[in-house]
Amino acid sequence: MVKIELDSAKVEALAALQCTFDKIASGLGVSTDTLGRRRDEDPAIADAIKRGREEGKRSLRRLQYTSAKEGNITMQIWLGKQWLKQTDKQDVTNIDGIKVEVEYVNSPLGDESHMHES
Repeated sequence: MVKIELDSAKVEALAALQCTFDKIASGLGVSTDTLGRRRDEDPAIADAIKRGREEGKRSLRRLQYTSAKEGNITMQIWLGKQWLKQTDKQDVTNIDGIKVEVEYVNSPLGDESHMHES
């Protein structure tokens, strides 16, 4: 049986794009079983996947940070919420005259509001 050689640089590049394991295998022209075996047998392949995934995340973070520094207000707000745990708060008096604090929390489904009595 001929052992298929995998190009660790190509593995790393696909992982940097945050490709799924299936998509990495497809991009290399091998089955997911083959890629899984090679990852388990060859530390260079496992390292390439890990390095690629981390580099992709660093690259995206760098782009987001640069965008915020260049004045993208939406990105500044989003990064403030993510990194600094900032929230949007508003004090409101309800119909009974009780002061409540409305906090808008960033969630994957959009902003959700939560009311807290002050």
